[in-house]
Amino acid sequence: MAGIEDLLSQIPIGDLAKKLGVDEATATAAVQKAVPALVGGLQKNVENGGAASLDKALDKHAALADPTTIDDVDEEDGNKIVANVFGGKQQDVAAALAGSGGGGGGVDLGGIIGKVLPLVAPFVLSKLGNQKAAATRSGGGGFDLEGLLGGFLGGSGSQAGGQSGGSQAGGGGLDIGGILGGLGGLLGGGKK
Repeated sequence: MAGIEDLLSQIPIGDLAKKLGVDEATATAAVQKAVPALVGGLQKNVENGGAASLDKALDKHAALADPTTIDDVDEEDGNKIVANVFGGKQQDVAAALAGSGGGGGGVDLGGIIGKVLPLVAPFVLSKLGNQKAAATRSGGGGFDLEGLLGGFLGGSGSQAGGQSGGSQAGGGGLDIGGILGGLGGLLGGGKK
């Protein structure tokens, strides 16, 4: 099963940095916080009764063409995803993520993370939807949504690889527990 690094490797950092007007290091720092937070928020929503809604969203995104550049992203869809995941607490989540280390150099990392979340959310749902579809085809019976999300969060620590649309985020040394722990009670505010 793929891990968080696989998700991070799908994000076209060069495109994202260009769209946001920041350097690639800043874009990478924002993505390395935003992606685990999105997956963690999805997992919390499943734990809070949002499994059926997320299941439908994953099927929908698996049927769509995978985004390969930031220009391929439906930002309106991304905003809806983020609103569902964080229950309207997107700015609080972005601020908490910015406060969990990284960034610096006078950059408003919280503001950048707030802009990154809706841009990367469709990548995350597409990847998760494709994993679900592959598991369903090969597994036959019931599908373990919590296991899928937990597998992504549990697979951290190695360097992300591959290129698509620019430099990629590296997962080396990601402190997913610290990122998610820094969000405290903010995760799971909404239902997907």
